[in-house]
Amino acid sequence: MLRGEVTVNGKAVKELGTKADPNQDHIKVRGKLISPAGTREKRYFLINKLRGYLSSAADPKNRPLVAHLLPPSARRGLHPVGRLDFNTEGLLLLTNDGEFTRHITAAKSRIPKVYLAKVKGMPPDKAVERLRRGIAIDDERKVRAEVRMLRESKTNAWFEVILHEGRNQQVRRMFDAIGHSVIKLVRTRIGNLEEKNLKPGRWRKLNEREVKTLKGPHQTRIATKRNIQSKTRQRQTKTTTRRRREGGKRV
Repeated sequence: MLRGEVTVNGKAVKELGTKADPNQDHIKVRGKLISPAGTREKRYFLINKLRGYLSSAADPKNRPLVAHLLPPSARRGLHPVGRLDFNTEGLLLLTNDGEFTRHITAAKSRIPKVYLAKVKGMPPDKAVERLRRGIAIDDERKVRAEVRMLRESKTNAWFEVILHEGRNQQVRRMFDAIGHSVIKLVRTRIGNLEEKNLKPGRWRKLNEREVKTLKGPHQTRIATKRNIQSKTRQRQTKTTTRRRREGGKRV
């Protein structure tokens, strides 16, 4: 900044602490325009997470992150939408859209997350019914899930589990509470988003229809309103900048 590499409305700014509003002012750093968050391109990715990857934007222990499954050019600014624990596999969304993340993860949105769980032993019907009615885990308030047994063997059983709100390791902790630990856990669906052809470790971009479906009509209206407001601010900024330049020429 002291070298004059920052300009506000065409004028170099060298004084530390100078204030500027990216929604109102035309700010450049080394000739590159700084866009306000509202004008930044929103990006949405679906990834089939591998076991042994961390659902986080950073890790002080330098463990593999889910973003590392994407090419370096696509990772910037992305964060996981919710999380899958280190040993859980399956579908996970990554985005740079904070409103989208809050909507998907909020309990009030009632967006179902579907899991396939392989558990140790064969839980009796009464124990499974406890999961459906609601069970307290670690002295927290009761949590419930939609649970359906898919198949069983002599030593294990497979269940489909549907959650509408996600707590830390909720599926694993629920089955631990009835004495049948989870051996393998895979998320297979988020809302209506299901991807059977996406191989483990692979990713793809969401299309516009998928994003709108996940957001729902209320969130789509909010996004449209904010997009209009953002474009209005951009026009106002351009008009203000042009008038200042014209004023400077008259002096």
